[in-house]
Amino acid sequence: MVVAHVSGPGQWLGAEMRDSDAWKVPLTAEHRREVLDAVQASDAIAPGAFPLPTLGPVLRRVRDELADGRGFVLVQGVPVEQLSERQCEIAALGLGSHVGEIATQGPGSAPLTHVRDTGADASRPKTRSYQHSGRLRRHLLRLWLTGVLTPPERR
Repeated sequence: MVVAHVSGPGQWLGAEMRDSDAWKVPLTAEHRREVLDAVQASDAIAPGAFPLPTLGPVLRRVRDELADGRGFVLVQGVPVEQLSERQCEIAALGLGSHVGEIATQGPGSAPLTHVRDTGADASRPKTRSYQHSGRLRRHLLRLWLTGVLTPPERR
């Protein structure tokens, strides 16, 4: 196993993050309104088709923090309680399109996957980790960024 020394803003300890709000990005009322308006206006997921006039620049700073900063952020206040499941999907992909390029994943090459315990048998080789609540085996994710949008009933 190769162990590399991490330096710069990516070098942090959990206790430092626990005691800090610097990694949290709370959305303003205006940001939340923009998200709702963009979801209502679009089924598309490209930044140009998901306009966020004041939130877009914030999400570009999020992208910079992910790439060149501590490597993670928590965006708080996405108005999921006002959205249907399909609208939450559009919001997740629309917000994500302002942070980076949307890539497909999984067997169906979907740009978005729901993480739900479907009761799938974790011991079966073709069962995906997002289909059960069992312990995850060690695995490698070949990705640069992932996001989670949690509806209120899942919190």
